[in-house]
Amino acid sequence: MTGIITTYARETSVLERAIKSMLAQTHPLAEILAVDDNPDDSPMSEAVRELCLSYDEVTYIKQDGNRGACAARNLALERAKGEFVGFLDDDDEWLPEKTEKQLKRFEEAGEDAGLVYCHGWAVIDETGERELYYNSVSSGPEISYDEILGYDYIGSTSNPLIRKSCLDTVGGFWEAQPARQDYELWIRIGRSSRLICDPEPLFLYHKHAGEQITKDRRKSYTGFKNIYQRYYEDYKKRPRAHINILNAIIRNRSGLTPEVLGYALKRQMLQLISGEKRDV
Repeated sequence: MTGIITTYARETSVLERAIKSMLAQTHPLAEILAVDDNPDDSPMSEAVRELCLSYDEVTYIKQDGNRGACAARNLALERAKGEFVGFLDDDDEWLPEKTEKQLKRFEEAGEDAGLVYCHGWAVIDETGERELYYNSVSSGPEISYDEILGYDYIGSTSNPLIRKSCLDTVGGFWEAQPARQDYELWIRIGRSSRLICDPEPLFLYHKHAGEQITKDRRKSYTGFKNIYQRYYEDYKKRPRAHINILNAIIRNRSGLTPEVLGYALKRQMLQLISGEKRDV
Protein backbone atom coordinates (compact mmCIF):
# COMPACT_ATOMS: atom_id res chain seq x y z
CA MET A 1 0.00 0.00 0.00
CA THR A 2 1.43 3.33 -1.14
CA GLY A 3 0.35 6.70 0.22
CA ILE A 4 0.99 9.78 -1.93
CA ILE A 5 0.96 13.39 -0.71
CA THR A 6 1.56 16.30 -3.08
CA THR A 7 2.31 19.70 -1.61
CA TYR A 8 2.49 23.28 -2.84
CA ALA A 9 2.58 26.60 -0.92
CA ARG A 10 1.44 24.92 2.29
CA GLU A 11 2.62 25.63 5.82
CA THR A 12 4.77 22.75 7.01
CA SER A 13 2.61 22.35 10.12
CA VAL A 14 -0.38 21.55 7.90
CA LEU A 15 1.66 19.18 5.73
CA GLU A 16 2.97 17.45 8.85
CA ARG A 17 -0.63 16.90 10.00
CA ALA A 18 -1.30 15.05 6.74
CA ILE A 19 1.87 12.96 7.09
CA LYS A 20 1.02 12.02 10.67
CA SER A 21 -2.46 10.89 9.61
CA MET A 22 -0.84 8.44 7.20
CA LEU A 23 1.58 7.22 9.86
CA ALA A 24 -1.34 6.65 12.27
CA GLN A 25 -3.09 4.11 10.02
CA THR A 26 -4.10 0.86 11.73
CA HIS A 27 -3.03 -0.90 8.52
CA PRO A 28 0.52 0.46 8.10
CA LEU A 29 1.56 1.77 4.70
CA ALA A 30 4.49 0.14 2.95
CA GLU A 31 5.66 3.53 1.64
CA ILE A 32 4.75 7.20 1.80
CA LEU A 33 5.78 9.38 -1.13
CA ALA A 34 5.73 13.17 -0.65
CA VAL A 35 6.06 15.19 -3.86
CA ASP A 36 7.23 18.79 -3.54
CA ASP A 37 5.64 20.98 -6.24
CA ASN A 38 7.10 24.26 -4.97
CA PRO A 39 9.46 26.26 -7.20
CA ASP A 40 13.02 24.96 -7.19
CA ASP A 41 15.32 26.42 -4.52
CA SER A 42 12.46 28.30 -2.82
CA PRO A 43 12.42 28.63 1.00
CA MET A 44 9.11 26.74 1.03
CA SER A 45 10.67 23.87 -0.88
CA GLU A 46 13.60 23.67 1.52
CA ALA A 47 11.24 23.61 4.52
CA VAL A 48 9.22 20.77 2.94
CA ARG A 49 12.40 18.83 2.23
CA GLU A 50 13.63 19.17 5.81
CA LEU A 51 10.26 18.08 7.20
CA CYS A 52 10.02 15.01 4.98
CA LEU A 53 13.61 13.93 5.67
CA SER A 54 12.88 14.06 9.41
CA TYR A 55 10.59 11.03 8.96
CA ASP A 56 12.26 7.74 8.05
CA GLU A 57 8.96 6.46 6.64
CA VAL A 58 8.62 9.30 4.10
CA THR A 59 10.34 9.41 0.71
CA TYR A 60 10.83 12.99 -0.47
CA ILE A 61 10.49 13.64 -4.24
CA LYS A 62 11.18 17.04 -5.79
CA GLN A 63 9.22 17.77 -8.94
CA ASP A 64 10.98 19.82 -11.61
CA GLY A 65 9.64 23.27 -10.78
CA ASN A 66 5.97 23.99 -10.14
CA ARG A 67 3.99 21.86 -12.63
CA GLY A 68 0.79 21.32 -10.67
CA ALA A 69 -0.72 18.66 -8.44
CA CYS A 70 -1.69 16.27 -11.24
CA ALA A 71 1.83 16.17 -12.67
CA ALA A 72 3.12 15.61 -9.13
CA ARG A 73 0.68 12.73 -8.57
CA ASN A 74 1.65 11.14 -11.88
CA LEU A 75 5.33 11.44 -10.97
CA ALA A 76 4.65 9.60 -7.71
CA LEU A 77 2.65 6.92 -9.54
CA GLU A 78 5.70 6.15 -11.67
CA ARG A 79 7.61 5.31 -8.47
CA ALA A 80 4.83 3.69 -6.43
CA LYS A 81 5.43 0.03 -5.57
CA GLY A 82 2.25 -0.81 -3.67
CA GLU A 83 -0.59 -2.98 -4.97
CA PHE A 84 -2.95 -0.19 -3.88
CA VAL A 85 -2.51 3.58 -3.97
CA GLY A 86 -4.13 6.34 -1.93
CA PHE A 87 -3.72 10.09 -2.46
CA LEU A 88 -3.93 12.72 0.26
CA ASP A 89 -4.11 16.46 -0.36
CA ASP A 90 -1.62 18.25 1.86
CA ASP A 91 -4.34 20.07 3.83
CA ASP A 92 -6.54 17.00 4.47
CA GLU A 93 -6.30 14.02 6.84
CA TRP A 94 -7.01 10.30 6.81
CA LEU A 95 -8.76 8.88 9.85
CA PRO A 96 -6.82 5.98 11.46
CA GLU A 97 -8.89 3.06 10.11
CA LYS A 98 -9.17 4.34 6.54
CA THR A 99 -6.75 2.03 4.77
CA GLU A 100 -7.70 -0.99 6.87
CA LYS A 101 -11.41 -0.69 6.11
CA GLN A 102 -11.04 0.19 2.44
CA LEU A 103 -8.60 -2.68 1.82
CA LYS A 104 -11.12 -5.01 3.45
CA ARG A 105 -13.70 -3.81 0.93
CA PHE A 106 -11.30 -4.63 -1.90
CA GLU A 107 -10.87 -8.14 -0.49
CA GLU A 108 -14.65 -8.63 -0.27
CA ALA A 109 -15.37 -7.21 -3.73
CA GLY A 110 -12.81 -9.20 -5.71
CA GLU A 111 -10.33 -8.49 -8.49
CA ASP A 112 -12.74 -6.54 -10.69
CA ALA A 113 -12.99 -3.74 -8.11
CA GLY A 114 -10.71 -0.93 -9.26
CA LEU A 115 -11.53 1.70 -6.65
CA VAL A 116 -12.98 1.84 -3.14
CA TYR A 117 -14.23 5.20 -1.89
CA CYS A 118 -15.83 6.22 1.38
CA HIS A 119 -17.78 8.90 3.15
CA GLY A 120 -15.94 11.71 4.94
CA TRP A 121 -16.22 14.78 7.11
CA ALA A 122 -15.87 18.33 5.84
CA VAL A 123 -14.22 20.37 8.58
CA ILE A 124 -14.69 24.14 8.76
CA ASP A 125 -11.26 25.21 9.97
CA GLU A 126 -12.34 28.53 11.46
CA THR A 127 -14.86 26.89 13.81
CA GLY A 128 -13.85 23.22 13.93
CA GLU A 129 -17.41 22.19 13.03
CA ARG A 130 -17.92 19.03 11.00
CA GLU A 131 -20.51 18.20 8.36
CA LEU A 132 -20.77 15.17 6.12
CA TYR A 133 -18.69 15.54 2.97
CA TYR A 134 -21.43 15.95 0.40
CA ASN A 135 -20.39 13.85 -2.60
CA SER A 136 -20.80 10.27 -1.49
CA VAL A 137 -23.66 10.46 1.02
CA SER A 138 -26.37 9.78 -1.58
CA SER A 139 -24.67 6.81 -3.24
CA GLY A 140 -25.33 3.13 -2.65
CA PRO A 141 -22.79 0.38 -1.86
CA GLU A 142 -21.57 0.50 -5.45
CA ILE A 143 -21.94 2.98 -8.29
CA SER A 144 -22.24 2.11 -11.95
CA TYR A 145 -20.54 3.77 -14.90
CA ASP A 146 -23.84 5.48 -15.75
CA GLU A 147 -23.98 6.96 -12.25
CA ILE A 148 -20.40 8.25 -12.08
CA LEU A 149 -20.81 9.71 -15.57
CA GLY A 150 -23.70 11.82 -14.29
CA TYR A 151 -22.42 12.87 -10.87
CA ASP A 152 -19.12 12.87 -8.99
CA TYR A 153 -20.02 10.72 -5.98
CA ILE A 154 -16.33 10.41 -5.01
CA GLY A 155 -15.03 13.97 -5.07
CA SER A 156 -11.69 14.71 -3.43
CA THR A 157 -8.54 12.76 -4.29
CA SER A 158 -8.12 12.29 -0.52
CA ASN A 159 -11.09 9.91 -0.61
CA PRO A 160 -10.48 6.67 -2.59
CA LEU A 161 -7.98 3.85 -2.59
CA ILE A 162 -7.21 2.60 -6.09
CA ARG A 163 -5.78 -0.64 -7.40
CA LYS A 164 -2.40 0.23 -8.93
CA SER A 165 -2.85 -2.20 -11.83
CA CYS A 166 -6.05 -0.34 -12.71
CA LEU A 167 -4.17 2.96 -12.87
CA ASP A 168 -1.46 1.33 -14.96
CA THR A 169 -4.17 0.32 -17.44
CA VAL A 170 -6.25 3.51 -17.66
CA GLY A 171 -3.42 5.98 -17.03
CA GLY A 172 -2.97 8.69 -14.42
CA PHE A 173 -4.36 12.19 -14.05
CA TRP A 174 -5.12 14.37 -17.10
CA GLU A 175 -2.49 17.06 -16.63
CA ALA A 176 -3.82 19.49 -19.26
CA GLN A 177 -7.24 19.60 -17.59
CA PRO A 178 -7.57 22.86 -15.58
CA ALA A 179 -10.01 21.43 -12.98
CA ARG A 180 -12.06 18.29 -12.20
CA GLN A 181 -9.06 16.12 -13.05
CA ASP A 182 -10.03 13.78 -10.23
CA TYR A 183 -13.59 13.41 -11.51
CA GLU A 184 -12.36 12.62 -15.02
CA LEU A 185 -10.12 9.88 -13.62
CA TRP A 186 -13.00 8.37 -11.63
CA ILE A 187 -15.02 8.24 -14.87
CA ARG A 188 -12.15 6.56 -16.70
CA ILE A 189 -11.74 3.97 -13.95
CA GLY A 190 -15.51 3.37 -13.85
CA ARG A 191 -15.52 2.48 -17.53
CA SER A 192 -13.64 -0.75 -16.90
CA SER A 193 -13.75 -1.47 -13.15
CA ARG A 194 -16.21 -1.56 -10.28
CA LEU A 195 -16.47 1.43 -7.93
CA ILE A 196 -17.20 0.24 -4.38
CA CYS A 197 -18.29 2.34 -1.38
CA ASP A 198 -17.41 2.01 2.28
CA PRO A 199 -20.23 3.89 4.04
CA GLU A 200 -18.15 5.12 6.98
CA PRO A 201 -16.59 8.62 7.15
CA LEU A 202 -12.87 7.86 6.89
CA PHE A 203 -11.22 11.16 5.93
CA LEU A 204 -11.29 14.84 6.86
CA TYR A 205 -11.67 17.39 4.10
CA HIS A 206 -10.59 20.77 5.44
CA LYS A 207 -12.49 23.86 4.28
CA HIS A 208 -10.50 27.03 4.77
CA ALA A 209 -9.78 30.46 3.38
CA GLY A 210 -6.75 29.29 1.39
CA GLU A 211 -6.80 28.81 -2.36
CA GLN A 212 -8.69 25.74 -3.55
CA ILE A 213 -9.20 25.00 -7.24
CA THR A 214 -12.82 23.96 -6.60
CA LYS A 215 -13.62 27.62 -5.77
CA ASP A 216 -12.71 28.82 -9.29
CA ARG A 217 -15.88 28.61 -11.36
CA ARG A 218 -14.08 29.45 -14.61
CA LYS A 219 -11.76 26.48 -14.24
CA SER A 220 -14.61 24.24 -13.11
CA TYR A 221 -16.66 25.29 -16.14
CA THR A 222 -13.80 24.39 -18.49
CA GLY A 223 -13.17 21.14 -16.61
CA PHE A 224 -16.79 19.98 -16.90
CA LYS A 225 -16.92 21.12 -20.53
CA ASN A 226 -13.80 19.08 -21.37
CA ILE A 227 -15.29 16.00 -19.68
CA TYR A 228 -18.51 16.47 -21.64
CA GLN A 229 -16.61 16.66 -24.92
CA ARG A 230 -14.32 13.73 -24.11
CA TYR A 231 -17.22 11.42 -23.17
CA TYR A 232 -19.87 12.89 -25.46
CA GLU A 233 -20.72 9.58 -27.16
CA ASP A 234 -21.37 8.02 -23.75
CA TYR A 235 -23.47 10.97 -22.58
CA LYS A 236 -25.55 10.83 -25.75
CA LYS A 237 -26.69 7.30 -24.81
CA ARG A 238 -27.56 8.22 -21.21
CA PRO A 239 -30.15 11.03 -20.91
CA ARG A 240 -30.00 11.38 -17.13
CA ALA A 241 -26.21 11.67 -17.06
CA HIS A 242 -26.41 14.02 -20.05
CA ILE A 243 -28.75 16.37 -18.22
CA ASN A 244 -26.56 16.31 -15.09
CA ILE A 245 -23.33 17.22 -16.90
CA LEU A 246 -25.07 20.04 -18.76
CA ASN A 247 -26.45 21.30 -15.45
CA ALA A 248 -22.89 21.38 -14.07
CA ILE A 249 -21.57 23.21 -17.14
CA ILE A 250 -24.30 25.85 -17.09
CA ARG A 251 -24.11 26.31 -13.31
CA ASN A 252 -20.36 26.98 -13.42
CA ARG A 253 -20.52 29.11 -16.54
CA SER A 254 -23.11 31.47 -15.12
CA GLY A 255 -22.76 31.09 -11.36
CA LEU A 256 -26.50 30.39 -11.21
CA THR A 257 -28.57 27.23 -11.06
CA PRO A 258 -30.60 26.23 -14.12
CA GLU A 259 -33.78 26.94 -12.10
CA VAL A 260 -32.75 30.57 -11.64
CA LEU A 261 -31.66 30.89 -15.25
CA GLY A 262 -35.13 29.82 -16.28
CA TYR A 263 -36.99 28.04 -19.00
CA ALA A 264 -34.85 29.22 -21.91
CA LEU A 265 -31.71 27.44 -20.70
CA LYS A 266 -33.64 24.29 -19.83
CA ARG A 267 -34.94 24.28 -23.39
CA GLN A 268 -31.40 24.76 -24.68
CA MET A 269 -30.29 21.74 -22.66
CA LEU A 270 -33.03 19.60 -24.20
CA GLN A 271 -31.98 20.74 -27.66
CA LEU A 272 -28.40 19.76 -26.91
CA ILE A 273 -29.51 16.32 -25.74
CA SER A 274 -31.67 15.66 -28.78
CA GLY A 275 -29.39 17.21 -31.38
CA GLU A 276 -25.78 17.19 -32.44
CA LYS A 277 -22.97 18.12 -30.06
CA ARG A 278 -22.51 21.88 -29.81
CA ASP A 279 -20.13 24.15 -28.01
CA VAL A 280 -21.37 24.79 -24.47
